Amino acid sequence: MTGRSWLAALITVLAFTLLHLFGWDWIHVVTAVLPSGIMLTLFYLWRRNLALNVIIHAVINAPLLLLPLLAPYM
Repeated sequence: MTGRSWLAALITVLAFTLLHLFGWDWIHVVTAVLPSGIMLTLFYLWRRNLALNVIIHAVINAPLLLLPLLAPYM
């Protein structure tokens, strides 16, 4: 929509970070969310495969969902 890949990437990283900002503290946002947002954006620009980005994001989030379920057994 912008005609410029770098501008679209910047908007995407900012939106990704903003969406995660209210669920995490700032140190997690700076050390995990922002780098992974940049990584996923660059990966999308390289491969142009949104479905694969969704799968990668799900794999990254899987421990956050599974560890609380496994905690009673540890």
